Amino acid sequence: LQRRACFIAHDPAISSCLGRRLAAKQTRAELERLGADKDAVAANHDMSEITLKSLDVGAAGGAREIAVRIREGRAPGLFWLGGFKSDMRGTKAEALDAWAGRNGRAMVRFDYSGHGESGGTFAEGTIGRWLEESAAVFRDCCTGPQVAIGSSMGGWIALLLARALAQQGTKGGKGDKGEASLAGLVLIAP
Repeated sequence: LQRRACFIAHDPAISSCLGRRLAAKQTRAELERLGADKDAVAANHDMSEITLKSLDVGAAGGAREIAVRIREGRAPGLFWLGGFKSDMRGTKAEALDAWAGRNGRAMVRFDYSGHGESGGTFAEGTIGRWLEESAAVFRDCCTGPQVAIGSSMGGWIALLLARALAQQGTKGGKGDKGEASLAGLVLIAP
């Protein structure tokens, strides 16, 4: 896993995508400055090809609704884990999704409870809850080999997810196209 992560992190296509996040941020800011609403900004990033799904996670008293965006494409898919107080429509997530769209890659991204489009209260969030949500999204929304890409706190959660999958003796879960598995990790300022 360590060798694969280094190989993927040094993949020029992925590195250039992450390196262009500032340009994507400037483009997005420019569209917003020109009066474009959020839907127009989203259209600039090929959002029309993405399915929005809701996933219920947790038991009755602690149940929360998690918003997930799924882009179909070829493997390995990209599984985005955002940072603390970040959401799946942030600059890095959208830049990576735009790259996935241009290159025919599958991508799954979601908002932790209390973040972005997901339900729940931010103050009730814990690393354990957000890990539970990450595992549920990975299991229920990903298929085939996945590269987990975590930014800041998302890098920490990606490592915890990898450990949890290894401890369970499973690679992930079942999807329509087969069992999801962790093919590699890319950690951004974990």
